[in-house]
Amino acid sequence: MSQSFWGGDVLRKGLVFFCLAVYAVRVTLTLLVFLKRKFVWAEAAFVSLFMAFVLLAFAWGGGGNSQPVGPLEGAALGLYFYGSYLNTWSEYQRRRFKSNAANEGRLFTQGLFRLSRNINYFGDVVLFSGLALVTGVWAMLAIPLLMALNFVFFIIPQKETYLSQKYGAPFDDYARHTKTLIPFVY
Repeated sequence: MSQSFWGGDVLRKGLVFFCLAVYAVRVTLTLLVFLKRKFVWAEAAFVSLFMAFVLLAFAWGGGGNSQPVGPLEGAALGLYFYGSYLNTWSEYQRRRFKSNAANEGRLFTQGLFRLSRNINYFGDVVLFSGLALVTGVWAMLAIPLLMALNFVFFIIPQKETYLSQKYGAPFDDYARHTKTLIPFVY
């Protein structure tokens, strides 16, 4: 692998930047259209800084990799788009459900959320695993691994405590019958 960002494989560089651009558009759409919860400024600032660091790491690592693109990167793009689909489509489904006045105050357990209570987070892990593989830098797999650990040990427990308090028995029943993060596994 070349040590210079400018010396990287042109096709790999293009694929990485394409994935980063798609991610930026998708996140903007999700934040502005699908998510309607209040954001705490400290949370927004932390997530923005963290994600800027992560995206720059992918850009730098992938952009500087001089290895030619091969079949692994093709499979990695498949993971990237599958993870993007899981995250975006699940948020869209939930938004449609929540926008119906008849569903006010009801827990959403349909669509992709039947497969996992946190299918959107699983989608993030899958898409970032794909992006890490597109860079061709194996060390970049640490990013989705750390992301998954953050979801499992911090984000999901906090969110699910809140949902249990808000929805009570319907959430507790949903939690007993639906995997936490990875469909059919965990």
